[in-house]
Amino acid sequence: NSGVALSRGVSIGQEEREQKKKSTLKHSLITGDVHGSYRTLQQVETWRKRPLFRRAGKNLTFSSGQEAAELLVDEVRRRDPYQIDFLQAVQETSQDVSSMFEEAPKLAWVFKQLMEPERLLTFRVPWTDDNGNARINRGYRIQYSSALGHYHGGLRFHPQLSHGSIRMLGWEQTLKNAITGFPLGGSRGGSDFDPMYKSDAEIRRFCQSFMHELSDFVGAEVDTLETDLGVGKLEMASLEDTFRELDDGAAAEEIDELFGACEIFPEASGFGAVYFAERAMQAAFQTTLKDKVCLLSGSGTLARSIALKLVEKGAVPVTFSDETGYVYDEKGFTKGDIDNIAHIKAGSGTLKEYAKASHKKFAEAGTLWEQVRGDIAFPCNIQGELNADDATL
Repeated sequence: NSGVALSRGVSIGQEEREQKKKSTLKHSLITGDVHGSYRTLQQVETWRKRPLFRRAGKNLTFSSGQEAAELLVDEVRRRDPYQIDFLQAVQETSQDVSSMFEEAPKLAWVFKQLMEPERLLTFRVPWTDDNGNARINRGYRIQYSSALGHYHGGLRFHPQLSHGSIRMLGWEQTLKNAITGFPLGGSRGGSDFDPMYKSDAEIRRFCQSFMHELSDFVGAEVDTLETDLGVGKLEMASLEDTFRELDDGAAAEEIDELFGACEIFPEASGFGAVYFAERAMQAAFQTTLKDKVCLLSGSGTLARSIALKLVEKGAVPVTFSDETGYVYDEKGFTKGDIDNIAHIKAGSGTLKEYAKASHKKFAEAGTLWEQVRGDIAFPCNIQGELNADDATL
């Protein structure tokens, strides 16, 4: 009986601690106690009179939410003028929440704090190609915010990855994780390494070197990983094997937590994009996705999961793309077609090879946004690939 009572007491104590933790988290998020007392509705004018920034001896205040948004964007432009991707992300987000600055001016200070990441790691990644040549790439890990929990975010291998783009990705990951309801902070990482046209052995050697540099900064309840552009099963398996070798004392469950999010629900982002598009069509045009011609770029997990859900909704996905060009089927890709593309991609094949085998239309020159017309665009390749001119019907 005493054993049962003790066990139950420990259990009750754990439950109380968990409830207190959740209560504290909820309280801090809603009331803003992380940043001091939060009586914004009663102190609107007080917060508006406070300088959001001070430059050249001049206090910069705002009288409206729009002015606050402009001050915040100007600060990013002043400090990091060459981080175009991050500047664009802050511009878009600040405009989206400018009405909140109007009603609760103190949130402009929260936004200001969030613009600066907690930590940005940049490191050299040396590796050797199959010809014995020494190669060097640049690696990144931005641990953007741990306000809600341990860091969590994907790894991207792409030749265009830079300080600006990795900061933008960390910003967006932080916001995305925040709305899931889970206690997760935001992070992102990767390298300007291009896995295309690299042998499996070269990819493994690069991943081994990359993890050697990254391993001290990631781990369960510290910073956990998931896949992103250019990082598939081969890359993640190589990274995990290297981490196990470097930390042979790590428990299996800790390693599973570090890498396990990669396989929980890989289609989540794609399915979510379609659900969002469906709601947008209903709200803006009082219509559904059925029979809508949809243009997709990319051919990875994100693009394929979007296509699968579109087919389920009765829409018509007509394009995919990769580094070799884009493939087009005016009648729409079926689930069987999408499965075939996944099979080819799993074997490091290209859409050019797929088009030849399936007798689909294929174009190497130009972009699908310029040459194919449709009702809805789902850009799944890389940020900024679709501009206003391309989107204009």
